Amino acid sequence: MKRADTLIQSTYGESCPSAIRLLVEFAAQNSGIDPRNYFDPADRAAGRREVYNQGTIAYRQEVRSIGADWKRFKLALATAAAEGVTEIQVIDESRRAYSGRLEWISKDYLREKHGLNTDYAPRWEYTPGQYFPTEYRKAAASVLEAAIRAARQARPPQVRKVESIAALKRLNEANGGCWFDAGSMEFFGTRIESDIIRGSFFITSEQPPHGARKYSIRSFDEQGSVETVGNFCAFASKEDALAALVEVENAA
Repeated sequence: MKRADTLIQSTYGESCPSAIRLLVEFAAQNSGIDPRNYFDPADRAAGRREVYNQGTIAYRQEVRSIGADWKRFKLALATAAAEGVTEIQVIDESRRAYSGRLEWISKDYLREKHGLNTDYAPRWEYTPGQYFPTEYRKAAASVLEAAIRAARQARPPQVRKVESIAALKRLNEANGGCWFDAGSMEFFGTRIESDIIRGSFFITSEQPPHGARKYSIRSFDEQGSVETVGNFCAFASKEDALAALVEVENAA
């Protein structure tokens, strides 16, 4: 698979471990997305243009998303190579990342989980949640990203003062944190509502499933670990959160 070989050579090179190499081949495969699952030309021929158009729009969105997942995977692979992520870390983290749906199937796995003793060509195997084409690259990227965090957490932590949210994000990631992970922030509807306040605080807002957007006070340390001060989503406005922060500091 030329695309996979090119990517491996530009990252791990000839020393690429087999499990990582096979993960690249897994992510590089064609998605197999089927436009017939989204729209039917018969709808257009029968004058059902709205149904047809909605289907084509959904299909194009999914195709773009699959392309974005490929970019995410490539970035994760380059980072993994730079961070010295090992085959063992990738296999270990696959058991937890993305709900464990992407599994490393090997002779040891078959013997331990199913009691089978057989010669078996190892491979990555994905169990879809809903639709394989829109999930498999997300799963592969998630496994690599989890392995990157594991590699970073295994090293002595970096310690330094930060003076901006961007610097805090870099420090958090460098020490294996995932507080600023885009997927997590999207899940909670998190927005950063301030820059660094008095050296160790900032304000965020989150969107609950029901009701209005609420605000939270966050604190962080010199290793970039972020914690919530008081209750999550405790304030109705940024002004309320800032006023409460003054009280927190006065009480300290």
